[in-house]
Amino acid sequence: MKMNMNKMIEACKTVQRAQLHYEWYRDRRRSTEDEITEAAQELEAAKESFEKTAEQLTAEIKKAEGRATARTITAENLVETLIEIENRLGITKKSMEGIRVVVDYNAQTFPSAYKYRPESTFFVAVYNKGWKLTDIRRDWTRSPKQAVQIEHTEDSKKAIIDRMTHFEI
Repeated sequence: MKMNMNKMIEACKTVQRAQLHYEWYRDRRRSTEDEITEAAQELEAAKESFEKTAEQLTAEIKKAEGRATARTITAENLVETLIEIENRLGITKKSMEGIRVVVDYNAQTFPSAYKYRPESTFFVAVYNKGWKLTDIRRDWTRSPKQAVQIEHTEDSKKAIIDRMTHFEI
């Protein structure tokens, strides 16, 4: 499976912007009821657009999860995680080419008295002119420190080192 995530990422960013817009109008004292209603309608339209765009991804997630009900993911979780990874790396898109990420969105620790290792839904994505989802699967849950595993290319390593050694105060 190789699924291009670019349209879903843009739709998710539109939802995030609409959410901020709605919250700004809702919390502002001088906003009229019409402005708040318009912002709420804009938010609903953005959410519907995202859901329509993510239908195929949702179907793939459901297929991978089977009958699982615990430690599952949604299309929104997956897309927001990719956006967060991109933001945290803070490097150019050209430098990100070839990066591979393995993500356990529900990574958590369990007491040693817990008899079995629980499973969680993982996803694997590669950055190649935008994020491409390559795999969704169930596997043993990881600890929180291992929630995101990134396999860097030499270009991405160099860009991260440059970013961390030269910055403004």
